[in-house]
This record gives sequence, C-alpha cells and structure tokens, in this order.
Amino acid sequence: MSAAPLNIDDVLGRTPERLTQPQRIALTGKWIALGTHSPVIGAVGRNPSECVRQLEARGLDPRSFQFSKLPTPY
Repeated sequence: MSAAPLNIDDVLGRTPERLTQPQRIALTGKWIALGTHSPVIGAVGRNPSECVRQLEARGLDPRSFQFSKLPTPY
C-alpha cells in the first residue's frame, strides 16, 4: 500500500517545523518559498522559478520571500 500523494495546499501557510513527518519527507529536496516577515510556506516547487510562478499566480510578490531547498528531516 503506497502513501497518499502530497497535497501542496495542505502545507501552504504552515511553517516547516509544523509539517507532519510524511509531509516533510515528501517535500525533501523540493524548493520552498518562505515569507520574510512571516516564515510560512508560500509555494513549493522543483526549483525557485516554479515557486516564483506560483507566488505570482496568487498575486504575491516573490521579493517578499526567501527560497530554500528542504533537506532531509533527520
């Protein structure tokens, strides 16, 4: 039995520390956009450009985010 696919909408608006272990494992190696004033996840993608596109599509300013690649949780 395989795990259910990750629903990105479930992690948006959360801090990386508040992710469940399965969510964190599913996001390992992906890029996230964290708000600079509020460190919550604003976008998830394969690269920073994909995160920028997601943010712009939601009307958010990518300059208000920091981009980082999530390492393994342990």
